[in-house]
Order: sequence, then C-alpha cells, then structure tokens
Amino acid sequence: MLDVGQGDAIVVQGRSGALLVDGGTALPDGADLGRSVVVPALVALGVRRLDVVAASHADLDHRGGLPSVLEAVRVARLWLPAGGLAEPGFAALRETARRRGVTVEERGAGDAPFAAGDLRIESLWPPRGEAARGLGDNDRSLVLRVAVEGAAARVLLPGDIEGAAESRLLAAGAPLAAEVLKLPHHGSRTSSGAAFLARVEPRVAIASVPCLGRFAMPHPEVRGRAAAAGASLWWTGRDGAVVVGLARPVLVRGLAPFARRGERWRCRGEPAR
Repeated sequence: MLDVGQGDAIVVQGRSGALLVDGGTALPDGADLGRSVVVPALVALGVRRLDVVAASHADLDHRGGLPSVLEAVRVARLWLPAGGLAEPGFAALRETARRRGVTVEERGAGDAPFAAGDLRIESLWPPRGEAARGLGDNDRSLVLRVAVEGAAARVLLPGDIEGAAESRLLAAGAPLAAEVLKLPHHGSRTSSGAAFLARVEPRVAIASVPCLGRFAMPHPEVRGRAAAAGASLWWTGRDGAVVVGLARPVLVRGLAPFARRGERWRCRGEPAR
C-alpha cells in the first residue's frame, strides 16, 4: 500500500504476476502522484510489467495517476468497473490505454477469476445493468479479492464502497474472507460495518489516508470496529507505505522513518500512548 496521501495505490506482487489497483491523484497544476510516487515504487520493487492495472472507480484520488503509470510501465490489461467504458471520468485513461496498446476491459460481479502469473484475481463487484441502478459512484467501485499461489493470506481491495454495497455483497454471499483488508473508502464511518468486517475476518486492516487529513479518516468508529474484529490497523499517513508479506505468518512493516525506528507518529484522534 503506497503512501499517496488522500488516495489509493496498491501493488500486489507475486513471483510471476503483478497487479496495481489505483494510482493516487493527479492535479491540473502538475502534481501527479502516479509519476512521482507510483512509478518510482514499481521500479524499486522490480516490477517491469503489470499484468493488470485496475481503476476501482473514477474519483480523481484513485484514477488520476494511472495515465502516467501506463506511459511508463508495460501494462497488459486495464480493468474498469462495470459501466466504466461509458464513464466520462475515465476518458483520459481510456485514451492513454488505446494509444499504448493496452487492452481495456470491464470487470464486475459474476466474472470468472483471472490468473495473472501466480496471482488469482476475483472480481466481486459491481453488478451490471439494472442491478446497479440506484448505487452511488462509490458503491459502484470495483471490488477485487487477490490470492497468491503458495501464500497463506488473501487480500480484499474494495475501493470506496460504502454501506449499501457492503450490505448487498453480504446478502449475495460474496466470498469476502481475507486476511488483509484495505479499509473501504479510506476508513470513512459510512463503510467497514461490523457485519462486513465479521464476514471478511481480517487480521490486518490498512487505511490509505493522510495522518492529519481534513476528512479525519480513518474514523474513530471504524478504528474501534476494526479492533473489535481482531484486526491490527495500519495507516499510510502514520506508518508510511505499508508492506505486507503474504506467507505464513503474515508480516507487516511500515516504511516511514519513525516506523523503522520502532516509533509511531500520533495522528489526529489517536489516544496518547
């Protein structure tokens, strides 16, 4: 989980497959976290080719940096959530993919699992057609569950879904169980309901959000629900980029300088230690 401030950028890397979900934001003034954070991180990780780049939804803090990734790295496929081929917010990303010869596909509930090297990627959400009627932009996020061959832990990446999508995933009996969870919608209080967390049963929960961001996420209620579910909480704004080893035992490390020294920055709303 890369530290891209208020945004998402997640790399899942196996021995022979690599997936990137979201690329942080890019602003009209030229601040592009895809170019300044995501691409250098991929180089440092030795990722020369991405089997799949997925844009969870069209919010700028998720898809903004992805054109720069497609320009800099060989990418086989670009995944958009169901309905994404007609979404105006993806226009620049689709054009970059066309120019770079990247296959563009919609993914969503009911699609067969996809093998990318030793990664097994399941698309759990969103639904298509009439089934998506009434869902807001966040609740139409692409939800992926990823497993790595030979590894113990699975990773659930739910974009910015909120309570409505969580409830419908639960009602549909979607296979949500995962040892590692990216907290949906950056730890907003409208997401990560107790029933959702009980179904996922994460051991590690990661919030991709600044330490002192103006939205004050992850919300204290979400932090409490994650703790009650038995998950250790990691937070990019506090811990820096978060690296999770998916073998048994699952190991987690924050790459911020203070995290490497065994210290932790105290973020807004955290109790004194």
